[in-house]
Amino acid sequence: MDFNDEVPRITKPTKQAPTAVSRVYDDCNFVDGEGTQVVQGHYWRRVLGTNIPCDNAVTLTISAKAGISHALLTEVANALEVGVAPLKNTLSLKTSIGDTFTNERTIGFTRNVGPKPCIGITFAEWQKFVFSVLRRQKYFLWFKSRVVEQTVDIGTEETFADQFEYPDPSCCRAGIQEQVSNGFDQIFTLNFGSISFAVLAKDKQNGNFGLAGIPGEFRAGQVVSLDVVRHYLASHGHSPQTEVRLSNSLGAVNDFYGWTETKRRAVEWRPLPWLIALGCTSLVVYMLRRTRERIYVSNEEAIEGLRRREMLFPKKTENAVISEEKHQARKTETASHGH
Repeated sequence: MDFNDEVPRITKPTKQAPTAVSRVYDDCNFVDGEGTQVVQGHYWRRVLGTNIPCDNAVTLTISAKAGISHALLTEVANALEVGVAPLKNTLSLKTSIGDTFTNERTIGFTRNVGPKPCIGITFAEWQKFVFSVLRRQKYFLWFKSRVVEQTVDIGTEETFADQFEYPDPSCCRAGIQEQVSNGFDQIFTLNFGSISFAVLAKDKQNGNFGLAGIPGEFRAGQVVSLDVVRHYLASHGHSPQTEVRLSNSLGAVNDFYGWTETKRRAVEWRPLPWLIALGCTSLVVYMLRRTRERIYVSNEEAIEGLRRREMLFPKKTENAVISEEKHQARKTETASHGH
């Protein structure tokens, strides 16, 4: 199968689609000859997912179950109270697979992937499953009693290989960064068949994008002429036979690879915060200076007060104290002689 828009496609290096099962697609609704109401549809299930670094050649071996076992067929037939042969006919009625649809078997095959210089590959193999919901009305005597329901999922031999190729920074980081410095800072993919090929792109500011290594300008989602991309894709080992379509942007290169972008921010002069900080600093300095001046003046006033007090009330010297004591002693002695 060359193209499949039903499976969740890979869009990131080394990362599989976020779900391993696609959404369910309803195909038909009918009533078989036994009176069983049948709803049939299909979905896709991922059976293999892997990453292949650049410059590596890998042979992938895929193995999966297809069909349904006789034991499970018997169990479902007994629950519905029908025969195994009619049930097999019912399950195969609206499919083009034939009798092999109800024969369980293992399918196996290989895929050769790589090598690709400077190109990494994230790969997934999907298998198609057909589901059938079968309902039969049960009766007790002539009265309806209950509805029995059985669901059968059967793997088919139809598979789809989702192959996502991208410039691998483990081999050519310098080349990628050089392209980014030249303005190719977006990621798109060229989609053809089962291949999604990531390319670096530059926004032309007119709704168009330039693709690194490919001449011309392109719009997201457009079909790209094979003549324009044939040489570029051939240099990477591809010769598409179907249309090539440009995807929508997958985002910036740095986000795509999980790189941390260092941005230089221009310093914008905003005087108001600086003026506020300067004013606050000046106010603090002024308050400290005023406090120190008040302390100095208070000390000077206290010293001056002490000096004035000493002048008004001079302290008695040691000799004056001794003379006063002697004078007091004489007075005491004179008073004693008088008596």
